Amino acid sequence: MQLRSDASINDKILLGALKMQRENFKSAKLYLDEVLDTDWTSINANLLFGIFYKLIDWPEMSRKHFAIAKVKRMRDLGILPPKSNVPKNFRT
Repeated sequence: MQLRSDASINDKILLGALKMQRENFKSAKLYLDEVLDTDWTSINANLLFGIFYKLIDWPEMSRKHFAIAKVKRMRDLGILPPKSNVPKNFRT
């Protein structure tokens, strides 16, 4: 199945949600995968993937995507500090 390249991210999320609602999981995964390929921290796509994996009974992946969405939202709100990429020396 070839996806339209001119569809926006929100359109793809909406189409993925509609496909999930109709229990067409294979097609829904295609749309949501394309969104996460462009922005892996997309809150809406990660929440939908969490629901997707819960529906197909894969709890580990469901928790992973819910956690990504939760951390992204907490960082956006300023509750969680930004991730630091500076290596830490714990020996001192």
